[in-house]
Amino acid sequence: MAWENSTPAWWRSSPLVVQVVLLVVFLPGLLAHELTHMVAGAIWTDVDLVLDDVAVDIHWEDAEAPPWWAPVFVNLSPFLFGVGVAYAAALGVYVTGSVVSMSLPVLAYVLIQWFVYTLAVLGDLNWTPGIPDRDAA
Repeated sequence: MAWENSTPAWWRSSPLVVQVVLLVVFLPGLLAHELTHMVAGAIWTDVDLVLDDVAVDIHWEDAEAPPWWAPVFVNLSPFLFGVGVAYAAALGVYVTGSVVSMSLPVLAYVLIQWFVYTLAVLGDLNWTPGIPDRDAA
């Protein structure tokens, strides 16, 4: 079986420096996002991390009668955790009245990672339990 390259053409045609910058900026948040899916999905079934696509392959067909809400929870787990972290941070600032001191570039990088981690769930909403995948048609 021949290996099929799933890398988008825009990525392959980008200069190396652009690829490196994008990986440094976005990859940590994306990997953390996918690892959260992995941890949440491992409760009910087997999961595999696909590094070529930076995605998780969840084998629901092998699961032994997971609850109806399990796939929804697994798909939304990074969003729920990310919102929980933001709520805890806001509550900590409110209660203590102080903020952790960090430089502007570090703060910007942390916020970018939080947005990537939390909002990458928009791509996960492509799949809904019981509804055929839009791309399958």
